[in-house]
Amino acid sequence: MMITEGSVRIASADGVFYNPKMELNRDLLSAAVGVLGVKEFCDGHSATGIKALRAILENDCVESVDAVDLSKRACAIIESNIGLNNAKGITVINDDIRRVLMEKKYDFVEIDPFGTPAPYFASLAESFSWRKSGHFSVTATDTAVLCGAEAKACKRMYGSVPFHNEIVHESALRILIARIQSIFAEKNLAVTPILSISHRHYLKVFFAVTKSAVLCDKSLAEIKFMAYCEKCKHRKYIKPGDGSTCELCTSRMIVTGPFWSGLLQDSEFLEKMIAEIEKRQYKNMKEELKLLNTLKDENFDGFCFELHTLFKGKTIPKTIDALDRLHSMGFKAVSTSYKNWIIRTNASVKEILEE
Repeated sequence: MMITEGSVRIASADGVFYNPKMELNRDLLSAAVGVLGVKEFCDGHSATGIKALRAILENDCVESVDAVDLSKRACAIIESNIGLNNAKGITVINDDIRRVLMEKKYDFVEIDPFGTPAPYFASLAESFSWRKSGHFSVTATDTAVLCGAEAKACKRMYGSVPFHNEIVHESALRILIARIQSIFAEKNLAVTPILSISHRHYLKVFFAVTKSAVLCDKSLAEIKFMAYCEKCKHRKYIKPGDGSTCELCTSRMIVTGPFWSGLLQDSEFLEKMIAEIEKRQYKNMKEELKLLNTLKDENFDGFCFELHTLFKGKTIPKTIDALDRLHSMGFKAVSTSYKNWIIRTNASVKEILEE
C-alpha cells in the first residue's frame, strides 16, 4: 500500500510497523529538525524509514541520515522507500541502535521504540558524552507504567513511584524527564526539556543537551518529590527529608516521585516551532498549532488541577468561569493540553476553592 505523508511517499509492508495515528508526532519531529538546524540525524527505530526520509527531504540543513533498525525486513523496506523517493544522504544500518550509538555521534537522535524507551537511555548518554551539545527526542508508549497503573514496573524501569491520582499524564512526563536527567548527569551532561507532549497513547519529549557539571547540578536540584493530600487535594514539591504534613488541613500527605519540577517547555523554541508549522502547512496543521499554542500558554510555574476532583461534592464550575475568577484574583490560570477541565495555575487549592 502506498502512503503519502509530508513530502514523501512510502510503501508499507506486512511485518514492518507504520502507525498513521503518529503523523502529528512525525510532523513535529521534522519541524524540530529544521528549527534546530540539524546536520547529522539518526532515526533509531526506523521501521519503514518515513522519519528518516522526511528529515532529509523536508529540511535543507540535514546533510546525512542514519536509518537504524534491528529487523532485516525493515531495512529492506527502507532501502526500497529511499529508491521510491530518489533520496540521497541516507544510510541504512541493520543493527541495534544501542551498539550504533556507542560507535557514532549525531547532532540529533530520535528514539521511538515499541513500548518503553528506558533501555536506550544509557547508550544515548554515552553517545552525547563525546559532544559539547546536541539534541534528541524520546517517545514512550508504555503509558500504563509511567501513569501509575503499573507502579512496580515504573519503579524498575524509571526509578520512580508514580502519582496514580490526578494529572497522571503530566506526572508521567516529569518521571520520564527526571530519569533521563539522572542518567545523563553521570556523564556531566545537562539535559533540558524543550518540548514535552502527552498526545493520545504516547508521551514525547525533545531535549537539549549541554556538557556542563554546573548545569547538571542546577537540573538535578529541580528533581523533587511530590507530596499530595488525598483529603483536601493540596500538593507541593518537596526535597528528600522534608516533612509531608499538609499545612492546609494537617492530614498526612502521600509522597511520590522523584519528578522533574521545572518547566516542561522552552517558550522560545515553541515560538519557532509555531512559525515553522505555519510555514509547512501540514494537513494536521490546525491541530498542531492548537497544541503548541496551548503548551506555550501553560508554560509557567504552577500545578495542574482537575476541576472534577477538586470540586467533588460541590458545584463544579465551568472551566472558563474558574479561569476568569482566578484571573480576577491576579493569578495565572489556563486550560491545559491534557483535558479541557484540567487547569494549570499558580493559585493554591485554598485559593481555587475560595468562595
